[in-house]
Amino acid sequence: MLLALPALGEVHALEEIIRAFSGCAPAACIITKVDESASLGAVISASVRNKLKIAYLCNGQRVPEDLHAAYQKRVWLVRAARKLTERAPARGEAYLARNFGGGHAHA
Repeated sequence: MLLALPALGEVHALEEIIRAFSGCAPAACIITKVDESASLGAVISASVRNKLKIAYLCNGQRVPEDLHAAYQKRVWLVRAARKLTERAPARGEAYLARNFGGGHAHA
């Protein structure tokens, strides 16, 4: 089974979609509405965090013309991000406060 995820979704909504369908054990996802989204960061982040492969990208309403296979060479960034997140230590709230806290706001 493939899970359809909208490219213009917010991270928390995408995470909820993935959680809701996790019982079906999707093999991969199709990122839809690529042509309507200004950024793919949220959908890529959600797929990386949930170790969900990206099988297809869809950038229009004409199927099969607008459905494109996500070849390995096109999603190298996702694979690299997966490797980095697997090796990276967990960063908790204390780490973030210590390293990035105390900033001053500018009006």
